[in-house]
Amino acid sequence: QLTELLTAARAARVTIKPPPARATRRFVVEWPVIIGTPCGAIKAEALDVSATGLFVRPNVALDPGALVNFSVVLDDTGPPVAGRARVVRKIDDHDAEAAGLAAGYGCSIREMTAYDRERWLEFIVRIERRAEKRVLVGASPERFTELQTALAGAGYAVTGGADPGALAQLANADTRPVDA
Repeated sequence: QLTELLTAARAARVTIKPPPARATRRFVVEWPVIIGTPCGAIKAEALDVSATGLFVRPNVALDPGALVNFSVVLDDTGPPVAGRARVVRKIDDHDAEAAGLAAGYGCSIREMTAYDRERWLEFIVRIERRAEKRVLVGASPERFTELQTALAGAGYAVTGGADPGALAQLANADTRPVDA
């Protein structure tokens, strides 16, 4: 099906711009971040994370090229990790819509204490493990949306729904059994 879709796109002269090359594997999350700018602290959400950076959607614009401080509360009950990052790219609303991506800013981590760096890398490993899990959720539509949002935000791959027949098909759709 993908081959047919790409062939049709090529025949229609549709070009698909690939994302920039990545130095490390990124993991999709929805994780709260505080970014320190010259104008003060702002709230943001990390939409993906890696060992060397994060892609954030702040509630105000960032300046590409700027050095910013950041602070993230991890899932390990320790204090927030902090560091400095350079804003290395911006995806505006127009480009995001055209590429099927989220708008935001790519930030490359430049400085962290050794302790925070170790905790950050352990966090990335935990997120990677979650991304490898196959989670199937059966719930009412409202509850399913709530559970899917929370689990996906923590890095899990989630499918499911409210219909028992559809759940049975989803459970058997993959050769790998459901993890949870």
